[in-house]
Amino acid sequence: MIWACSKKLRTCQNESAGKRKSSKTRKGNQYLRSALTEAAQSIRESENYFGAQYRRIAARKGKRRAAVAVAHSSLTIY
Repeated sequence: MIWACSKKLRTCQNESAGKRKSSKTRKGNQYLRSALTEAAQSIRESENYFGAQYRRIAARKGKRRAAVAVAHSSLTIY
């Protein structure tokens, strides 16, 4: 999780009273970010964990946030 935070694919430590506040991701490696989000968008129709995660988040928060969330998840698994 710390590695994903250093790559700027995650909002870092923006919470208060146990609730996570919404904020923007910071600027990081634009090539890594674009590659991971493109991979996340291509996996959205698949029947695996990342596809299901993308569809869950996209239903609530939108396609772009879902792509960044799946990119972050794939980076933390690595």
